[in-house]
Amino acid sequence: MTTIYRLKISLIQPHYPATKLHRVLEISGNASFYNLHERIFEAFDRWDEHAFQFFISRNKMEGFHKLFQDCKEIVMIDAFMDDHDPLSNQDILLHPASTTTLDELNLNEKDYLYYWFDFGDDWLHRIRIEKIFEIEEVPNAGEYFAMVTNYVGKSPKQYPMD
Repeated sequence: MTTIYRLKISLIQPHYPATKLHRVLEISGNASFYNLHERIFEAFDRWDEHAFQFFISRNKMEGFHKLFQDCKEIVMIDAFMDDHDPLSNQDILLHPASTTTLDELNLNEKDYLYYWFDFGDDWLHRIRIEKIFEIEEVPNAGEYFAMVTNYVGKSPKQYPMD
């Protein structure tokens, strides 16, 4: 059996209201957060790679300030973990994006995650776990599975001048 997570990924402030632009992605629980980043990157038609991180808030939060202030669990690019000052945020649990899977974080339906892409342009995405379900088998057993099942709204240009 393979666990599948149905995620509603909404591009939110400062760019768009969550109802106007989102994707629904189904992804297997053995996918790493780096794999999830890659699928979101593709789903929003991006082409220029940048740094990213995930905030594992489990609750709906409004804006960057609330995320930085209240979120106590973060998945980040492995190389950035060494640069993180543990004394400044002693109560934050850090996970490496390349090896941490969705299944490992004991996520539940209706939980919220946030994906922050490009720390300069600040593309913030709210991810809501819509459904968690099991399937018998996935194509290419042993690999992760991911598929965008719904596109709402046209992807904005990654850079407004494009």
